[in-house]
Amino acid sequence: MPDFIGGFNNSLSFGNFDFNILFNFSMGAYIYDYSYAGLMVGFQTAGNPDSVDSIDRWQQPGDITDTPLFLASQNDFSTV
Repeated sequence: MPDFIGGFNNSLSFGNFDFNILFNFSMGAYIYDYSYAGLMVGFQTAGNPDSVDSIDRWQQPGDITDTPLFLASQNDFSTV
C-alpha cells in the first residue's frame, strides 16, 4: 500500500474538439517483482541456479556476501 496517492483530471472542449488528460501517481510504495522472486527461490533443478544473483549467495560461515542463504524450509537449517 502506498503512503500517498493522488491524481489530476482535466477536460477541455472547443467546438467539435475535446481534450481530456488524466494523471495518477503514488508515492512511498514498494514494488514486488514476482518474476525475480521466482528466480531467487531457486534450485528447482539440482545444481542449476535460476538467477546469476544466486551464485554468490551465502553458503558457509565466513562467506561475505549480500545475498542470503537459500533454504527450502526451516528444517534445512540443520544442514548449515
